[in-house]
Amino acid sequence: MKNIFAWATRDVIGWISKSIILPLAPFLIGALIRGLIRRVFNETIFDPSELSFSMGMLCLLVSLSANTLNDKSLASSLASNFSVGIFVFASLFTLAIVFEELTSTPDGKAFADIVNSIRWITLIVSSFTIIVAILSKHKFKLESFDL
Repeated sequence: MKNIFAWATRDVIGWISKSIILPLAPFLIGALIRGLIRRVFNETIFDPSELSFSMGMLCLLVSLSANTLNDKSLASSLASNFSVGIFVFASLFTLAIVFEELTSTPDGKAFADIVNSIRWITLIVSSFTIIVAILSKHKFKLESFDL
């Protein structure tokens, strides 16, 4: 039986560390701190603005990694796709900040559902983007870059 983790070589682990875990570190640390302080671990500990910003950095790093490919057409296509991700996450970041601030106004309770929707949209789109980034690394042999 073929080992399903055979693709998890040192290079893949290094790439995932640099391109995925590193940009997500502020979001993960913030969620962990909120979870420990609130003593609850559910979706409310996830700050959509932190996640959006972290995912924008992730898309930027994967886009830079894609530009190292020898096939310039493929490199351009992957970089363009992840550049769209940068725009999407920058937009979600802006919406999250605006609506989070609006919830702190006297009439802010009306915006709480919008913030919750943005939270869920960001979580779902982020999950999809992380999977696509890892699959892109595996399929197209994206190279790690030096930081």
